[in-house]
Amino acid sequence: MKGGNPRHSPARAVLALLSALLVGSACHRGPPPEETASGSAAATATAPATPPPADHLAPGELAEGSEEAFGLKLPREVQIERKQLGSVRAIGPVGVHALVKYVRTRIADGRRVEGDTFASFEDVRLHGQPGVVYRIRMTELPPRGSLLEIDDVTPPPVPDLPNEAARWKQVGLTPNGKVLDPTHLD
Repeated sequence: MKGGNPRHSPARAVLALLSALLVGSACHRGPPPEETASGSAAATATAPATPPPADHLAPGELAEGSEEAFGLKLPREVQIERKQLGSVRAIGPVGVHALVKYVRTRIADGRRVEGDTFASFEDVRLHGQPGVVYRIRMTELPPRGSLLEIDDVTPPPVPDLPNEAARWKQVGLTPNGKVLDPTHLD
Protein backbone atom coordinates (compact mmCIF):
# COMPACT_ATOMS: atom_id res chain seq x y z
CA MET A 1 0.00 0.00 0.00
CA LYS A 2 1.29 3.35 -0.93
CA GLY A 3 1.11 6.25 1.47
CA GLY A 4 -1.46 4.55 3.68
CA ASN A 5 -1.34 3.18 7.13
CA PRO A 6 -0.92 -0.60 6.95
CA ARG A 7 -3.11 -0.92 10.03
CA HIS A 8 -6.08 0.50 8.08
CA SER A 9 -6.03 -1.83 5.07
CA PRO A 10 -9.34 -3.14 3.67
CA ALA A 11 -8.28 -6.76 4.27
CA ARG A 12 -7.53 -6.00 7.90
CA ALA A 13 -10.97 -4.32 8.27
CA VAL A 14 -12.75 -7.37 6.80
CA LEU A 15 -10.88 -9.70 9.18
CA ALA A 16 -11.78 -7.51 12.15
CA LEU A 17 -15.45 -7.50 11.11
CA LEU A 18 -15.55 -11.29 10.68
CA SER A 19 -13.83 -11.76 14.01
CA ALA A 20 -16.38 -9.53 15.76
CA LEU A 21 -19.29 -11.38 14.14
CA LEU A 22 -17.96 -14.80 15.16
CA VAL A 23 -17.36 -13.71 18.76
CA GLY A 24 -20.81 -12.09 18.94
CA SER A 25 -22.62 -15.17 17.64
CA ALA A 26 -20.73 -17.41 20.06
CA CYS A 27 -21.82 -15.21 22.99
CA HIS A 28 -25.49 -15.39 22.07
CA ARG A 29 -25.51 -19.11 21.46
CA GLY A 30 -24.55 -20.15 25.01
CA PRO A 31 -22.44 -23.12 25.97
CA PRO A 32 -22.27 -26.09 23.59
CA PRO A 33 -24.59 -29.01 24.44
CA GLU A 34 -22.97 -31.75 26.45
CA GLU A 35 -22.58 -35.18 24.99
CA THR A 36 -25.09 -37.77 26.21
CA ALA A 37 -24.24 -41.35 27.09
CA SER A 38 -25.00 -42.34 23.49
CA GLY A 39 -22.64 -39.64 22.24
CA SER A 40 -25.36 -37.54 20.58
CA ALA A 41 -25.85 -33.89 21.38
CA ALA A 42 -29.21 -33.93 19.57
CA ALA A 43 -30.83 -35.99 22.35
CA THR A 44 -30.52 -33.06 24.76
CA ALA A 45 -32.27 -30.72 22.33
CA THR A 46 -35.58 -32.61 22.77
CA ALA A 47 -35.68 -32.04 26.55
CA PRO A 48 -37.67 -28.97 27.69
CA ALA A 49 -35.51 -25.90 28.21
CA THR A 50 -37.02 -25.07 31.61
CA PRO A 51 -39.09 -27.16 34.01
CA PRO A 52 -42.69 -26.07 34.61
CA PRO A 53 -43.04 -23.55 37.44
CA ALA A 54 -43.47 -25.08 40.88
CA ASP A 55 -46.33 -22.74 41.75
CA HIS A 56 -48.79 -24.19 39.24
CA LEU A 57 -51.59 -26.31 40.70
CA ALA A 58 -53.29 -29.27 39.13
CA PRO A 59 -57.02 -28.91 38.41
CA GLY A 60 -58.91 -29.09 41.71
CA GLU A 61 -55.73 -28.89 43.79
CA LEU A 62 -55.75 -26.48 46.75
CA ALA A 63 -52.80 -24.28 47.71
CA GLU A 64 -51.51 -24.31 51.27
CA GLY A 65 -52.41 -21.21 53.27
CA SER A 66 -51.02 -19.62 56.41
CA GLU A 67 -53.78 -20.52 58.91
CA GLU A 68 -53.31 -23.64 61.05
CA ALA A 69 -55.56 -25.95 63.02
CA PHE A 70 -53.67 -28.25 65.44
CA GLY A 71 -50.55 -27.79 63.33
CA LEU A 72 -52.34 -28.68 60.08
CA LYS A 73 -51.92 -25.89 57.52
CA LEU A 74 -55.33 -25.15 56.01
CA PRO A 75 -55.88 -24.42 52.31
CA ARG A 76 -55.47 -20.77 51.33
CA GLU A 77 -59.21 -20.37 50.56
CA VAL A 78 -60.37 -21.86 53.89
CA GLN A 79 -60.65 -19.48 56.87
CA ILE A 80 -61.11 -20.39 60.54
CA GLU A 81 -64.51 -19.31 61.86
CA ARG A 82 -64.32 -20.78 65.37
CA LYS A 83 -61.48 -22.15 67.46
CA GLN A 84 -62.08 -23.78 70.84
CA LEU A 85 -60.13 -26.11 73.07
CA GLY A 86 -59.97 -29.36 71.08
CA SER A 87 -62.11 -28.15 68.16
CA VAL A 88 -61.68 -25.97 65.05
CA ARG A 89 -64.33 -24.99 62.49
CA ALA A 90 -63.31 -23.44 59.17
CA ILE A 91 -65.16 -22.65 55.96
CA GLY A 92 -64.18 -21.76 52.41
CA PRO A 93 -65.39 -21.65 48.82
CA VAL A 94 -63.95 -25.06 47.92
CA GLY A 95 -65.46 -28.45 47.15
CA VAL A 96 -65.54 -31.35 49.59
CA HIS A 97 -63.55 -33.63 47.30
CA ALA A 98 -60.82 -31.00 46.81
CA LEU A 99 -60.58 -30.78 50.62
CA VAL A 100 -60.33 -34.58 50.85
CA LYS A 101 -57.39 -34.61 48.42
CA TYR A 102 -55.71 -31.79 50.34
CA VAL A 103 -56.16 -33.33 53.80
CA ARG A 104 -55.33 -36.90 52.74
CA THR A 105 -51.70 -35.99 52.00
CA ARG A 106 -51.25 -34.38 55.42
CA ILE A 107 -52.57 -37.11 57.73
CA ALA A 108 -51.58 -40.61 58.77
CA ASP A 109 -53.64 -43.68 59.67
CA GLY A 110 -57.39 -43.52 60.12
CA ARG A 111 -60.34 -44.42 57.93
CA ARG A 112 -62.08 -42.34 55.31
CA VAL A 113 -65.78 -42.23 54.54
CA GLU A 114 -66.77 -40.18 51.51
CA GLY A 115 -70.11 -39.34 49.92
CA ASP A 116 -71.31 -36.86 47.32
CA THR A 117 -71.56 -33.89 49.70
CA PHE A 118 -69.58 -34.99 52.75
CA ALA A 119 -66.47 -36.81 53.86
CA SER A 120 -64.82 -37.72 57.14
CA PHE A 121 -61.54 -39.10 58.41
CA GLU A 122 -61.85 -41.00 61.67
CA ASP A 123 -59.02 -41.85 64.09
CA VAL A 124 -56.35 -39.96 62.15
CA ARG A 125 -53.01 -38.59 63.24
CA LEU A 126 -51.34 -35.48 61.90
CA HIS A 127 -47.74 -35.75 60.77
CA GLY A 128 -45.40 -34.86 63.62
CA GLN A 129 -48.00 -35.42 66.39
CA PRO A 130 -47.76 -38.99 67.64
CA GLY A 131 -50.28 -40.00 70.28
CA VAL A 132 -52.92 -37.40 69.35
CA VAL A 133 -56.04 -38.64 67.54
CA TYR A 134 -58.33 -36.44 65.43
CA ARG A 135 -61.65 -36.64 63.62
CA ILE A 136 -61.90 -34.50 60.48
CA ARG A 137 -65.26 -33.85 58.83
CA MET A 138 -66.02 -31.99 55.62
CA THR A 139 -69.54 -30.98 54.62
CA GLU A 140 -70.77 -29.01 51.60
CA LEU A 141 -72.63 -25.82 52.56
CA PRO A 142 -73.94 -24.26 49.36
CA PRO A 143 -73.48 -21.45 48.43
CA ARG A 144 -70.66 -20.80 50.96
CA GLY A 145 -68.52 -23.78 49.94
CA SER A 146 -67.50 -26.43 52.45
CA LEU A 147 -67.25 -26.65 56.22
CA LEU A 148 -64.12 -28.25 57.67
CA GLU A 149 -64.36 -29.52 61.27
CA ILE A 150 -61.31 -30.86 63.10
CA ASP A 151 -61.75 -32.32 66.58
CA ASP A 152 -59.19 -33.72 69.00
CA VAL A 153 -60.69 -37.08 70.03
CA THR A 154 -57.66 -38.44 71.88
CA PRO A 155 -58.88 -40.74 74.66
CA PRO A 156 -57.90 -39.65 78.17
CA PRO A 157 -54.93 -41.47 79.64
CA VAL A 158 -55.68 -44.57 81.70
CA PRO A 159 -54.67 -44.00 85.33
CA ASP A 160 -51.72 -46.11 86.42
CA LEU A 161 -53.15 -47.92 89.47
CA PRO A 162 -50.98 -50.42 91.38
CA ASN A 163 -53.50 -53.24 91.86
CA GLU A 164 -57.07 -54.44 91.41
CA ALA A 165 -58.23 -53.07 94.79
CA ALA A 166 -57.05 -49.60 93.78
CA ARG A 167 -58.94 -49.87 90.49
CA TRP A 168 -62.15 -50.80 92.34
CA LYS A 169 -61.63 -47.94 94.78
CA GLN A 170 -61.13 -45.51 91.84
CA VAL A 171 -64.73 -46.20 90.75
CA GLY A 172 -66.12 -46.13 94.33
CA LEU A 173 -66.48 -49.88 94.96
CA THR A 174 -64.89 -52.54 97.10
CA PRO A 175 -63.19 -55.55 95.46
CA ASN A 176 -66.45 -57.47 96.19
CA GLY A 177 -68.42 -54.93 94.12
CA LYS A 178 -70.08 -53.17 97.07
CA VAL A 179 -70.38 -49.38 97.30
CA LEU A 180 -67.64 -47.83 99.44
CA ASP A 181 -69.70 -44.85 100.66
CA PRO A 182 -73.49 -45.35 100.32
CA THR A 183 -74.12 -41.69 101.27
CA HIS A 184 -72.53 -40.51 98.00
CA LEU A 185 -74.67 -42.29 95.44
CA ASP A 186 -74.92 -39.76 92.62
